Amino acid sequence: WLGNIRHWCISRQLWWGHRIPAYLIKVVDGPEPDTSDPNNWVVARTLDEAVKLACEKKGLPAESMSLSQDPDVLDTWFSSALWPMSTLGWPNEQRMKERKFDTFFPTSVLVTGFDIIFFWVARMMMMSLKFTKKIPFHKVYIHAIVRDKLGRKMSKSLGNGIDPLEMIDLYGADALRFSLASGSGYNRNINLDPERIGGHRNFINKIWNAFRFISPFLDKADQQLPEMKNLDNHEKWILSELNTITKSMNESLEEFRYDDSCSVLYSFIYDSFCSWFIELSKPVFESGNAEDIKRRATVLKFAFRKIVALLHPISPFITEELWSYLKNDNEDLLIIQDYPEFDETIIFETEQNQMNKLIEVIGLIRNLRASVNIKPKEEISAVLRTDDKVIAKYVSDNQVNFLKLAKIKSLTVTDKSHEAPEKSLIGATTHTEVYLPLEGVIDISEQVTRLNKELKKTTADFQKYDKKINNEKFMSNAKDEVITEVKENHAELLEKISSLEKYLKSFS
Repeated sequence: WLGNIRHWCISRQLWWGHRIPAYLIKVVDGPEPDTSDPNNWVVARTLDEAVKLACEKKGLPAESMSLSQDPDVLDTWFSSALWPMSTLGWPNEQRMKERKFDTFFPTSVLVTGFDIIFFWVARMMMMSLKFTKKIPFHKVYIHAIVRDKLGRKMSKSLGNGIDPLEMIDLYGADALRFSLASGSGYNRNINLDPERIGGHRNFINKIWNAFRFISPFLDKADQQLPEMKNLDNHEKWILSELNTITKSMNESLEEFRYDDSCSVLYSFIYDSFCSWFIELSKPVFESGNAEDIKRRATVLKFAFRKIVALLHPISPFITEELWSYLKNDNEDLLIIQDYPEFDETIIFETEQNQMNKLIEVIGLIRNLRASVNIKPKEEISAVLRTDDKVIAKYVSDNQVNFLKLAKIKSLTVTDKSHEAPEKSLIGATTHTEVYLPLEGVIDISEQVTRLNKELKKTTADFQKYDKKINNEKFMSNAKDEVITEVKENHAELLEKISSLEKYLKSFS
């Protein structure tokens, strides 16, 4: 942008704005001046200064001339180009000192949209170099443009504008900020759906509810983690997982990949911390063992403090509030704390791998149960076949937690040389095969009838959308939002057909 700078027209014919400080000189009783001749113009800060310059230029006394200021105003970008300096008091030296010009100029990062790179960004660069001989910022983060959920530009005529103040009233500022950050990948547009903001409001609520679970045990927690050798497997797992995402957060923020930052945080908080570690902590707090309770409370407090600090740049309001309950007496506001960093002393790869494999198996069991509408509270049997001796032992060692989290009443773990049970729901990970025997659990013939009926209906619905997609005339004439809806429904129904066929096969 700056390698081949060209002149641009700085004037606009508007009623409001900064009037161009150019004055046309007319000699009294002389002919009308030629406005295209530079000798008939002076540029000055004030009218008095302009008169003085005109006298020097024309060699005439002031009373022999009349000056008229150009009626045009400077374009918006001309005055905006001064923004990095003028906001810090420039050119008034006293105001510059008061506003700490030397501290904040130049700044580190400019955040802006791609549509005004030359209009504003390059011009700020030009003006700063012109007047200070310094570049105004070291990096420019060019973000996407926010559009409606169908990808259309927001406009009054379409009535599709999204008022951020309304979204804040409905869902909270933290949820809105998280939604925008999570959509800010290397893309030119963010299709913002208010329902997505609602989903992130639920995520913020999840964090608050996690604190409500932890808060009664905070007074039992130590200020420092116990020695690593004294931690149990689950505590080593969560701390190692937290350490891993701390590293990911630092890397993604450094690269301005806020979408990646949100993704790893959301997954860790929602799944690893809330869905698993908090659930695994409930039996510990119910055990009555004072030493175990103190250790687990300490780990929970340590981990939650880190979570709040990691999330703070994205959702600062709830995190600052939670920090007020978590901070030590000698600590100040969260906004001025050092950002968490990767700690090489908290790495437990073995515990991470084992626990994550266990989670993978339990997650598969939950999905299989849901696929045939087995109620969450209904306990069933499960058979695991694996040749991975480490995971087999880990499952056996954690059988109590496994049974509770997967809602299993009996568990059999064998290697793959043993015969697989018949009439079972079947699923597999890269290391373990899962079988849920259904004999006596559900009416298999009734289930097959229901699935066949659902498959027939789904196939009929799919064919309707399939005809539209293969109809060139329809695809050429339909509105963009209609085409988007057709494609989404087509893909979802195709995936559903595949799932139904797989389940029917498992019953044969």
